[in-house]
Amino acid sequence: MAEFDEELGKIDGKKSLFRIYRDTRFSKDKIPYKTNFGASLGMGKGSQKGGYYLHIEPGKSFLAGGVYMPESSVLKEVRKEISLYGNDFLKIINQKEFKKHFPELDQDDKLKKIP
Repeated sequence: MAEFDEELGKIDGKKSLFRIYRDTRFSKDKIPYKTNFGASLGMGKGSQKGGYYLHIEPGKSFLAGGVYMPESSVLKEVRKEISLYGNDFLKIINQKEFKKHFPELDQDDKLKKIP
């Protein structure tokens, strides 16, 4: 990935890994360890830059990219860019090759109203 994103060549892999311990304080499931391996690549804690997330778990592995929980000013800029280049965005996500790898966008946090 560092071939197309040179910032990834600069990161410290040890600092990118998530801890293996679960926070069980408010959970009924008291199993102390996670069942997945996760790493944040290119996004420092609290960073407002885009990056990648690697999740490895039997039957549920994936690689994601984007900005996680951006501040409102950053979110407004992302929305503005998508709005300005909406046709280009739709062309990309509707390409056959794109849909082959990403059949649909994640709908978990889909907004009920357009901002």
